[in-house]
Amino acid sequence: MVVSATVTLNLGVVKISVTEDQFKSLQARFNRNPLYRGPCMIVNRDKGLALDAGTDAKHGDHSLLWSPHAAPWQQWRLNGVGGGIVEIVSEPSGLRLTTMARQHGWSEVWLDNKVNAGWSARWRLKASDDGVAFVIQNADSGAALDAGQNAENGKDPGMWHETHWAAWQQWIVLRLPLT
Repeated sequence: MVVSATVTLNLGVVKISVTEDQFKSLQARFNRNPLYRGPCMIVNRDKGLALDAGTDAKHGDHSLLWSPHAAPWQQWRLNGVGGGIVEIVSEPSGLRLTTMARQHGWSEVWLDNKVNAGWSARWRLKASDDGVAFVIQNADSGAALDAGQNAENGKDPGMWHETHWAAWQQWIVLRLPLT
């Protein structure tokens, strides 16, 4: 026989009872530590624009920046592949955020379902000093995902060959609620 403990919190007028299983469920739901468990939005810290795959993303399409609305094409999964490296996958299409595996001054970011020679879909998230945002750096080239200083709706994000930690290179990862 398994006995489940119950915790009761008496707040004077209100009395709350929670079983151990309910508490563990709540704890897991509000644990912000793992980014890998559910869809999230990736929002540029400087401009507040979200990384967007587009409504009907296909192999080879470019990702773009758009006002945040949390529709499925702005939902991404960060799939851990080991060693602190993730793949950033569009929730509705299953296409991965991809770029060149070697550094260039400014390079493109697109969506793909496979990786060919010279391409990379491996990323590292490096936390900002204040812990609010991340630089999203390609694990192969070391280039940083960059919105550009003049980001606006419909603009493509790109890759900048050096990480300089400016706000347009910082991204806030927002895990969507109830996932």
